[in-house]
Amino acid sequence: MDGLTFGGPREYSILPTIAYSTFLSLTSSSRKLTAQTNSNGDKVYHNQTISVKAKLTNYPTVTTTGTFIIEIINCQVVGLTNVSPVADQFYNVYTPMITYSWVAFTMTPACGYTLDYTRRFKDLVAGTYTAIDATTPYVADKAAATATSGSFETSTNDPTKVGVYHIAVEGIVKITDMANPYRVE
Repeated sequence: MDGLTFGGPREYSILPTIAYSTFLSLTSSSRKLTAQTNSNGDKVYHNQTISVKAKLTNYPTVTTTGTFIIEIINCQVVGLTNVSPVADQFYNVYTPMITYSWVAFTMTPACGYTLDYTRRFKDLVAGTYTAIDATTPYVADKAAATATSGSFETSTNDPTKVGVYHIAVEGIVKITDMANPYRVE
């Protein structure tokens, strides 16, 4: 008779049972541990030693315990995609206002984080940005600061404003959600 047959059925448990019950489960029949969480609160168990206790059902005093370390980290965004880029817009001085819209970016993987968005003029040569604010009345940012989509309005009767303006809409995963912020425009 082999050891498995001789020892009979086994029971497995995770120790301590209360602390890890929200994200760690054990299927005794397949001896499979499953870890899954959608809660940043479970990160308090980061790099914690977890014990799995096995005992023979027919001989409950015969036990053994194995330990391992579990690491829970934030979902790491590897890409943001502007799913609906804004086409080039053309406006003529002294004509009615035009409105053009932008929409939220798509996150890869879909971690569920809230993105922060900034909207600014971009100098393509220098790579610098300038705020769209009250000093630029010919382009109005119509989105709230926390918006996930929005629109711009362009109008002017001032011929000195003729020129090419590049507007950058930038999506940013906040540093509190990841080890390093992820941004794309």
